[in-house]
Amino acid sequence: YNTLQENELAIFHKMIVKRILDCFPTAIQLGRIAELEYSILLPNMNDAQLKQSVTSFNQPYIINDNVAISPVCQLGFSTYPHDNTNTEKLLKYARIAAEHAYKSAMLVVQFKANLDTSHEENKKLILQINQALENSSFHLAYQPQYSLPDRKLIGCEALVRWQDIS
Repeated sequence: YNTLQENELAIFHKMIVKRILDCFPTAIQLGRIAELEYSILLPNMNDAQLKQSVTSFNQPYIINDNVAISPVCQLGFSTYPHDNTNTEKLLKYARIAAEHAYKSAMLVVQFKANLDTSHEENKKLILQINQALENSSFHLAYQPQYSLPDRKLIGCEALVRWQDIS
């Protein structure tokens, strides 16, 4: 993808849209959110239908008869009204599910409340680690390793410790 010329990139994006519409024929609305991120409003598709559509989508693209691109589509979705009725929240939840699909190498992941909780916890932990780095809250400690039968020091482990004040 990164090696495509500008004209090939334009062709590729048109092919993606056509493939999305072919693989998700019940799509009511399609929107491009980012470079290779799309939102699709789909009515009443079950998990098996979604997996089949994603598998079909993941077939190679041939551009200008000589460039083959094998996409990896991973789908995260949220459901209306079960997950929320607010469009922005539904999109946020779908993105969280898509991120989980990517990290776990799954084709399709449905949003569940625990995904949002773990997502928020990870964001909080990253913020705390960054603050700890800025405040020099990490310190190096050495833990000796002894051979019990010989009663001799045989080495040590270097450990990074974090004194979390909160």
